[in-house]
Amino acid sequence: MKAASSGHPASPPTTGMRPSPRAVTEEVTLEGPCDRMFTMAGPYMALSVLSKYHIAEGIDLSMGKTCFWGWDAAAAFDFLKPYDEAARRKLPDLHAQNLAWMSATDPVGGENAANLSACIAEIEAATSAPDLVYALPLANPQILVTPASTSRMIVLTG
Repeated sequence: MKAASSGHPASPPTTGMRPSPRAVTEEVTLEGPCDRMFTMAGPYMALSVLSKYHIAEGIDLSMGKTCFWGWDAAAAFDFLKPYDEAARRKLPDLHAQNLAWMSATDPVGGENAANLSACIAEIEAATSAPDLVYALPLANPQILVTPASTSRMIVLTG
């Protein structure tokens, strides 16, 4: 098994039961039926798995959980860091949050201002990206483009 730069295995272990990648990504969007204090535990465990194994969908899902206050938002910033260079496309959003938060008070910049700044600094300093694993099917125009003079028939099914 190839080791990633963070020291974690590049792919989930192959023994024992493991949830499907689709189930893990869906778990991030769910909230439990209990109070707000503990309801985010499941989604954040799912984000942890996505981040640990460099699942590409985890970048956008982590960004969706960042907010001004709360331990869960602090964790979302931590889950973005292992993506290194691959998370660079989220820097404009992170800088926009930073700019908006700096005018806030109690405390200045918000409870997660330090986490946000650390996340920005780590992504900006990144010089490499881990090999991303795509958990969900992906088809976009970029994938369907072929170089000039090498046309091929593409059949989409399903």
